[in-house]
Amino acid sequence: MARVRIPLSSFSFGEVSSGVTARVDTQIYNAAAERVRNFIILSEGGVKKRPGTKRLYNFANEITYDASKRMQCRIEPFIFSDDEQYIFAFSHDQLDIFRVAIPSFTVTHIQKINTDVNGVTLPFDVEYLESMTVTTKGDIMFVAQQNFMIRKIVRTGLTTFQVETYAFDESASGALTHMPFFAFQTSGTTITPSATQSTPTTLNGAINSSVTSVTLASVSGLPTSGEVLIGSEIISYTNISTNTLTGCTRGAAGSTAASHSDGVSVSFTPRLTTSLAYFDDSYRTNSIRLRIADTEVAIVGFISSTIVVCLVFGVIQKRLTVEALRTIEGGKTIEITHIGHGLSAGDSIVITDAASIATIAAGDINGTKTIVSIIDENTYTITAGGSNNASISTDGGGQPKIASTAATTEWQEQSYSNLRYYPGAITFHENRLWLAGTVSQPDGIWASKSGQYFNFDIGTALDNESLDITTNLGDIFTIRHLVSNRDLQIFSSTAELFIPTLTQKPITPTNAIVRRQTPFGAGHARPVPFDGATLFVDRSGTNVREFLFTEGEAAYTSASISAIASHLVVTPTQSLATKGAFARPETFAFFVNSDGTLAVFYSLRGDKKQGWSMWDTQGKFHSLCSIENRLYTIAVRDDGSGTNKFFLEEFDEDMPMDFCDTFSGSNSVFGSLTSHFSNGAVVKVRDASDFLGTYTIGSGSIDVSSVKPSVTSAFIGYQYTPLLKTLPVDSYNTRNGATMTGMPRKITSVVLDMVDTLSVSVNGNDLIIRNVTDDMSTARTPITGHEEFRILGYSRNPRIEISQSTPFDLQLNGMVVEVNR
Repeated sequence: MARVRIPLSSFSFGEVSSGVTARVDTQIYNAAAERVRNFIILSEGGVKKRPGTKRLYNFANEITYDASKRMQCRIEPFIFSDDEQYIFAFSHDQLDIFRVAIPSFTVTHIQKINTDVNGVTLPFDVEYLESMTVTTKGDIMFVAQQNFMIRKIVRTGLTTFQVETYAFDESASGALTHMPFFAFQTSGTTITPSATQSTPTTLNGAINSSVTSVTLASVSGLPTSGEVLIGSEIISYTNISTNTLTGCTRGAAGSTAASHSDGVSVSFTPRLTTSLAYFDDSYRTNSIRLRIADTEVAIVGFISSTIVVCLVFGVIQKRLTVEALRTIEGGKTIEITHIGHGLSAGDSIVITDAASIATIAAGDINGTKTIVSIIDENTYTITAGGSNNASISTDGGGQPKIASTAATTEWQEQSYSNLRYYPGAITFHENRLWLAGTVSQPDGIWASKSGQYFNFDIGTALDNESLDITTNLGDIFTIRHLVSNRDLQIFSSTAELFIPTLTQKPITPTNAIVRRQTPFGAGHARPVPFDGATLFVDRSGTNVREFLFTEGEAAYTSASISAIASHLVVTPTQSLATKGAFARPETFAFFVNSDGTLAVFYSLRGDKKQGWSMWDTQGKFHSLCSIENRLYTIAVRDDGSGTNKFFLEEFDEDMPMDFCDTFSGSNSVFGSLTSHFSNGAVVKVRDASDFLGTYTIGSGSIDVSSVKPSVTSAFIGYQYTPLLKTLPVDSYNTRNGATMTGMPRKITSVVLDMVDTLSVSVNGNDLIIRNVTDDMSTARTPITGHEEFRILGYSRNPRIEISQSTPFDLQLNGMVVEVNR
């Protein structure tokens, strides 16, 4: 009978799928396992039992568990400074804030917020938690999701925060809101204002609910019929008599039979008429803003699908570029360059701010003019007044403004509103705030002015002005994530893209270009920068891919890093990366699976090492975040009450179990446990070196005196089980390709190389670690070194299972397996 000693000295590839079991000839086979559960994979090749979790906070009074919801509580880190760090816990319409004290890392619940500074309920609906994206700058966290306007969580003190709705900057006069606009209308649809401005005045005398006439302080500038805004109500009138509007009725949709007091503000409100049906009453109820030429108007009344009433902020006009006027030699004809004017011959315009040009004075250019001819979509002509003719063709005229009540195609609607929804992706990159992916503009990307995070005015496309980009790459897709890494990386529902960062110059309106790279698409779990790449869960929910720039191809690739362990990736709801966790040099990525497990990936790119493991618990892992090198989780578990609850917990290397803590007792009796557990909880108990057994908490206490008297301190919690299960133990002869695959064989012994280990089992056989000379009353000493196990039985696919029946530390560097065949 041949005897072979097979070293299994590395598990650096971690857990692999069953498809690898036949590849005994590969490097992966000899450095992987069939199961790596609740272990950390070490860069040296061994494995170490993961830390347990320490219970920090019970959300029982805030959240009721609902198994049908993928995410009910989500935690995110907020780091204001090295010594002021926080955990934000988002749940349905609520935000709980925890302070992490530095350097003790004590976690304290400091605030619960249900409303914003205006008393409005927070919009963090349970259905939105998974798809929310967040980014931080200074003392503010920005939260984005397509169903609500961006929220700011603002730190106002060491232990106080408030929630505000993001608001765009406005011009000094308040006439312009520096937010994005977009032409949602069908191409060629015109809009015609009945007047170019609103005329303000005040009510002169009170009016009651049965109004038929309205007396104003002044009617100068008002047309003989139209609508006026009194307070928040539209009143229609048919005539003017001195300073009185007559034939008054309640006007546009939404008007109410209200009374109004003397001195109330009144504004004439022009009508806007579109050539095709466009409006409904929601434009009024949401006070939607349009931009006509350079002017913003707010819709305050609805008449029909083609007619609304608006409040004009300023004058509906267009400021032309410098030297937009050109004289024609020997005449009074002036050619005007007006980009996308949408006007027709015979339309009337009002010119202001024009300067003289050639021999034609400014006074002969400014004023009301009629368009003589249309040259093209950007150019038309007028005839100047006065007696002077231009002697030569000349460009000039300063930077005039053009106002007109003619129909025009130059109009847009605000991009973000309850009608068009809001950005779902947000990040900071190159000192700009970047937004992307609304419902109505799923492939839209916007960037603020440089250093001005509330100003999205595109201006004249100067380098510091904002960007408004539509990817226009053929397919319509929804942008879900923006990641600031080597470049601005864009993850959509169907593809991965990026905007290159130039070597000598930042991204500007004139050099920004979107480049499509790979076609996999991303889910809602946020992509995370990781070891020089960006990891993302693709839209299938079963693959983690590595978005990595390759110099050879001068492009990004998205290779799957989970292909050999695809069974561990189960439609993750959240992901994060951390370096230096658990006092280890490896970089770790964690993926919170929808089944409550954690898929854990480690990598040392420089050493070309990477692999997967899986962590589970008694209950479910629900959310995850990290502060510095410490890892926190929201766990769902039954504390003994028979009901699943949400708890904030920390992975703590001092905790040998989950949902664990150190408790003090007297004469082996531990009371007052209901501050942590409920009566009926079945817990494990151990002290510094001995397992004391399994107990059910009753009357808030347990008694371990029958096992070990005079215990005054113990760990109490829920045990989790580490498991390392090898692939079928086999050998491969590189000279002739010979293997033992499929042959009956017997594992006769296994020699384990362990570090600081007090408890281990091999194929279900426990090793009691105690030196023969030990005094049985003293604490046991952990084993560092080699221990041999004898194994019985034959198998065609023999495997070794390393596990543990009691909650102690366990580190396995490797093993040597002796096989007879």
